[in-house]
Amino acid sequence: MKNRPRHRHAWALDRNYIGWGNQRYHAGVNDTPLRLLIVSAAYPPMVAGEATQTLFLSRAFAQRGWSVHVLTTDRSGATEKVGYTVEQGFTVHATMRDWTWGDLGRLRHVVKQVQPSVVLINYTGWLYDHHPMVTFAPSIIKIIDRQIRIVSMMTHPDGSRENKLSPVSRWFHRLLRWGMKDRVSFNYGTLLSGSDKVVSLAESFELAFVQQYEKVKQKLVVIPPPALIKLHGQPPHVARSSGRKLLGLAATDQLLVYTGLIAPGKGLETLLKALAMLVPTHPHLSLALVGGVVNEQLHHHRTYAEELDLMIGELGLRNKVHRIGPFEVDDQEPSLVLAAGDAAVLPWDKGVHMNNSTVATVTAHGLPLITTMPEQLESIFVDGENLLLIPPQDAQALAGAIQRVLHVPVIRETLRQGAAQLQKIT
Repeated sequence: MKNRPRHRHAWALDRNYIGWGNQRYHAGVNDTPLRLLIVSAAYPPMVAGEATQTLFLSRAFAQRGWSVHVLTTDRSGATEKVGYTVEQGFTVHATMRDWTWGDLGRLRHVVKQVQPSVVLINYTGWLYDHHPMVTFAPSIIKIIDRQIRIVSMMTHPDGSRENKLSPVSRWFHRLLRWGMKDRVSFNYGTLLSGSDKVVSLAESFELAFVQQYEKVKQKLVVIPPPALIKLHGQPPHVARSSGRKLLGLAATDQLLVYTGLIAPGKGLETLLKALAMLVPTHPHLSLALVGGVVNEQLHHHRTYAEELDLMIGELGLRNKVHRIGPFEVDDQEPSLVLAAGDAAVLPWDKGVHMNNSTVATVTAHGLPLITTMPEQLESIFVDGENLLLIPPQDAQALAGAIQRVLHVPVIRETLRQGAAQLQKIT
């Protein structure tokens, strides 16, 4: 693989990274564990990559000896998960109602109660309904204690939107921006200026952040997300056999795998059309859709899942599509199904980006990856080496790419080896 810029490991939140210099604050030093507060509107049982990432980060730091707390949304069904996560060595404060200015006191209360050494803010605008309150969290927290180190993890450039505010909140937002002048950006409040480090999950997002706060370049680091599923932990041949048994497939059957949310924009319509083109000449080919469903209602009062199911029937693919999900975070079944695959297909409508955690999921299972070209291809991706790129929403091109991967061993093996190298980064 060609030389590419190096990226930090996904769990690279060490004392130098967050800016402590030579101070001895590591867990186990002075018998005082570091206290980490993760601020995230997303947390299981919410169906979102950001929710799973918050859980996995919490576990990882707790296992490293940190005292971990999570501040998240008070939503129905969270109580059971809170008890479950507390048993793993960290505490969940599910007290936030809607992340508007009315929740400011709750944020301040938890910060004062936990007295964290580090606050990690998991941010993308839609998680907070594009309200700006949490974008000012760095300034609010620094007022409480200037010694607290703050890391903002930007999972997407999507920020706050003024049209989401009431007239009073809009006036207050403008007052804050006027009072803090160049330290406040329109979409990100003080997340960029007030944080000690800013993590971008993709190279292509950097420009959006720099345009809003140029000095962010001095503290910005790119960290692609890891695989956000429970890996099976079995020898590859055993896992492959187990996964195929789950699906009722023979060793000679061919299996394509899609993993991720079953939702609009994922290119699933394109994938189904490509599969329908291939089935007449590939009678032993099938597709596994591995992921939870986003039940957003579309036209005709049907959910997206219902629309997709209707399309599967219209294309005559009822016996060719296996649905795996929804599933619990620690279920190994999704990983076993991935291990059973011959190739992974992720045909996003807007192309592949580093923040897509399913890329890491695919590479962790050693699968050749077929995906779509974005407007800006990031440096870790090399067409023909660690993935095979096609134009978005082009079923004919996708069908051709699938045929090449399934029938040309040298292409398949090159992509497998490239995926192994890509996995070291993600």
